[in-house]
Amino acid sequence: MAALFRKLRRGTWINDDPYYLYDISNNLNMYCNVSRHRWKATFKHDYCSTPWRIASTTAAVILLILTCYLR
Repeated sequence: MAALFRKLRRGTWINDDPYYLYDISNNLNMYCNVSRHRWKATFKHDYCSTPWRIASTTAAVILLILTCYLR
C-alpha cells in the first residue's frame, strides 16, 4: 500500500503557500463571525424559507404591532 502512494506522489508538486482561495475564505469567515450576520441568516432560514412562513411571520408581526398600538 505504501508503494502505491509513493508511486502516486512521484512527479507531483506540493505548494507550501496558502491555497489560492485563502483570501476569499478568510473574508468569508470574518463575515460569518459577526453576530448580526448570523442572526440574519438564522432568521431567513427559520422564518423566511417558504412563502407560507413569510406570510405567517408578517401576520404575527402585524398582530403584535396592532396589539401594542391598541393598548
